[in-house]
Amino acid sequence: MSIVGNFEEAEALNIANNVQAIFKPTSNLSKLVLRVEGEYNPMYVTMHINKFICDMQQTLLDISDEQFNHRAQLLIKQYQGGFKNIDEEAERYIQEVRSGAYDFTRYDKMAELLQSIEKEELLVFWNKYISPSTAPAYTRIDVQMWSAKIWGPTVSDFKEYSAKTLALYGCLHSEGNVDFDMGKVDAFLATAIAARQEQPDIGSDADALIAELKSATLSESGAVYAEGKNKERATHTNTALELIVKDHETFGNYTNVSRTNFATIGMDKTPDGLWIMADYKKLQATQEMYGSDLPVEVFVPKYGR
Repeated sequence: MSIVGNFEEAEALNIANNVQAIFKPTSNLSKLVLRVEGEYNPMYVTMHINKFICDMQQTLLDISDEQFNHRAQLLIKQYQGGFKNIDEEAERYIQEVRSGAYDFTRYDKMAELLQSIEKEELLVFWNKYISPSTAPAYTRIDVQMWSAKIWGPTVSDFKEYSAKTLALYGCLHSEGNVDFDMGKVDAFLATAIAARQEQPDIGSDADALIAELKSATLSESGAVYAEGKNKERATHTNTALELIVKDHETFGNYTNVSRTNFATIGMDKTPDGLWIMADYKKLQATQEMYGSDLPVEVFVPKYGR
């Protein structure tokens, strides 16, 4: 309940045209869908989502009982409220059919449960099923669709560089800094993160880091950082650096999470240990029926012509 509301009110709203958090129960599993739509670098947007997930536990701890009960009462009124029109009623029933649950009294049950729910129960739920650092079995799928209006990494970039590097490089590129060398950006981040781990006070000033990044990574042709109109948009590069260097632990380490070799179905593994599918044709080529003729029968009129 407050999870959904907090996400839609979160910082991600500043980087997207549309932000949604939807809890989808089905007949055999349930999932939390976090959707952000916009024209920003999806890797950068994912950084914000990661930070939200990592910070949510503290948010639940900090919320007062009064605030929690107020949100619960608002949801109870929402679930107990009647339909505004027949289209709204039909859509709710159609959702139950699509999910395979066929629980047409779901909203009545949810309103009843909210009457007695406590904050501690929601915190236990979050830690058990959603938080990557505490959930016994954490399963997550990221679907990233890159706008044709912005720079996008190649398959080789995905395989060679970490998500942190691609996120920062995308921010730099969108702000007009097209001459940065990605390999040097990657090396700079590795050094900055290592220094931050040794001395926590280092790297808290994003502007100073950007100046250092500029001197360390510019190619021979040079690039002008944050001049003119670009200066107004430089905040995303600042934020990316802050998230990567100060809150680098929010990215986690997925290297040993999956023991399955998804290369057999055409996926590629990133330096972060994540499996990505950047070329759907590779997956198609692994399917048994791909490229085969479909069996058909010639139609013969029953009574002739």
